[in-house]
Amino acid sequence: MISEEQNHAAAGCGQTMSEDKPVISGLSDPDVRDVAITPAEIKDRAPEGGRTGGLFPCADLSGFIKNLNEIIFIVDEKRRITAASDAALGLLGIDDLSGSVHAIDDYMPKVYIDAITQRVKEYDAKGMKLTFPVKKHGGGEVLLEARFNWFSSEEKNYLTISCRDINDLMKMMSDISEREDRYRTIFRESPLGFIHINSDGYITDCNNAFLDIFKLGKFELLGVCIAEDNDLDIYPRFKKAAMDAVVGISSSHESKFASSGGAGEGWVRVSFSPVISENRAFLGAVGIVEDITEAKTAVDRISFVSSHDVLTGLYNRRACEEAIRIYDRQEYLPLGIIYADLNCLKLANDAFGHEEGDILLKTAADILLDNTGSAGEAYRWGGDEFILILKNTSALGVKSCVNRIGNSCENWPAHGFIAPSISLGSAVKLYNDQKLDDIIKEAEDMMYSSKLRSGNETRARILGSLEATLHGMEDGLMGRRARRMMLWGEWVIENIDPDCDHKILMDLCRFHDVGMLAHPEEIAAVCGGPREGGVADPMNHMAVGCRIARCIAEIAPAADYILSHHEWWDGMGYPNQQRGSEIPLVSRIVSILDSLEGILSLNKTGAHRSLDDALDMIRASSGRQFDPVMTASLVSRLGAQRPKFLTDLEC
Repeated sequence: MISEEQNHAAAGCGQTMSEDKPVISGLSDPDVRDVAITPAEIKDRAPEGGRTGGLFPCADLSGFIKNLNEIIFIVDEKRRITAASDAALGLLGIDDLSGSVHAIDDYMPKVYIDAITQRVKEYDAKGMKLTFPVKKHGGGEVLLEARFNWFSSEEKNYLTISCRDINDLMKMMSDISEREDRYRTIFRESPLGFIHINSDGYITDCNNAFLDIFKLGKFELLGVCIAEDNDLDIYPRFKKAAMDAVVGISSSHESKFASSGGAGEGWVRVSFSPVISENRAFLGAVGIVEDITEAKTAVDRISFVSSHDVLTGLYNRRACEEAIRIYDRQEYLPLGIIYADLNCLKLANDAFGHEEGDILLKTAADILLDNTGSAGEAYRWGGDEFILILKNTSALGVKSCVNRIGNSCENWPAHGFIAPSISLGSAVKLYNDQKLDDIIKEAEDMMYSSKLRSGNETRARILGSLEATLHGMEDGLMGRRARRMMLWGEWVIENIDPDCDHKILMDLCRFHDVGMLAHPEEIAAVCGGPREGGVADPMNHMAVGCRIARCIAEIAPAADYILSHHEWWDGMGYPNQQRGSEIPLVSRIVSILDSLEGILSLNKTGAHRSLDDALDMIRASSGRQFDPVMTASLVSRLGAQRPKFLTDLEC
């Protein structure tokens, strides 16, 4: 391929001139390679001899040129090849110059010969160098680099063309160019950041990845001398590592950095190395930067998860076992142990779902962590159990910590339905010969003893907390409803004396709607009296209420009755479609009272109903929704003796 420079030269618009002697490259003798040779020197080096009658006047000179290993032509003014080396003749496929005339135009591009001839006429063509393709004997082309020299002999002008085959050179240069393009692409497009610093310490280049990592603009970097004071403050170790590389010291490190303008923080892995050429010349330094923020975060996360409980953020059992091994030493005595057990986690999970249980666990973890103090560490041992290790803490200090935890539970702001309650036991290792495992077992036993002693109080507090939350729903509506239901229960016991457990009846009147804590959307459905349709509305609060009651011993006997109080006499109720006497009597009674209360309570919303209207509605659902015998008994007694507490409802 002819380059633009070559075409330019061929058109007569430019030439390479040399004041020195032209160079014939590629001579086989290393001592004379790239040495300028003039025609006079060729004559001087040629054997002595006379002239011959050919196109070229000196046969001996022709013979000398012929035997050279280089590609050399001598051309006269008519562009005839008058002498040539064997290498040149072999290239062109010419056996002998004596038999016929060979014009140089037949072998070399005419445009180049024209350009040379023109310069010969107008200028001195000595030293001109051109690159052009020549048709090779046997097919194909060979790229030659030629130098031209003009000389005269016996009043005739001749042009010496000294050539060298540069195909291999061009291929090598092409390979170099491809490598440069490849490395340039790697440099520009690599996700790794690259920065180059020259031997004087100036930043000469960087790629886009480097700029993206540190949120910098290229104008902020290029031309900056890292040896001088400047505003470039990528991260603390950058300048030192770069300076070390400039003086020939390789280094590698990881560092935290803050991106330019405070846009964010991250981690990088950086390698700086000096750049040295094959001949050991120092060319500067290069830095390779990898953003490892995500990898570092992942490693930190893995490390955190391996030693922490993901839900609560406390140290986990594995970390606790390691801590027990580490702290079982003289230097940490006295060593306090507090064993903690979260109460009512099962209640939270069963009644309100594991989300509520998670809230309770995190609340307990916060309380323990807040009260452990600087000398202590909190661990989630497993499930609802926790261990606190208090280094260099006396029995008095351990007791103080236990008291702080108890006070925090009582005063902790509400998060979820169940207030936190934690049973605690403690023990202290005073002497080095005591086994720490025995101290932990002692603390655990103390915790279970405390749990048994305070069980009733704990359950009462939890039940009171649930009841207070329920009574506050719907702006206190559910509280007023529960209190009147208890009045209805007392009235039934006093006036009808049904054949049932009166305590269960009162517990059911008090807690039958406790499941509404988890399903407040169902409140409206139970505050309107008997259903007009033939099937009960599906609801979930009865099942939740049943699970809550089963977890609290004081109301556990009422659990199954809570589940059944929305069953219908005709079997179309919910949730188990019980029919007739399959429904417990207490549940049948509360079902009537619940609907009656719902009808009369509508007076508060403006839908005034008298007691007679309410009884008519109850009577209309007898045998379908309600037990007909109990309905008749209640309606009869209410018609004969109006309850005093009904005046509050303005019936």
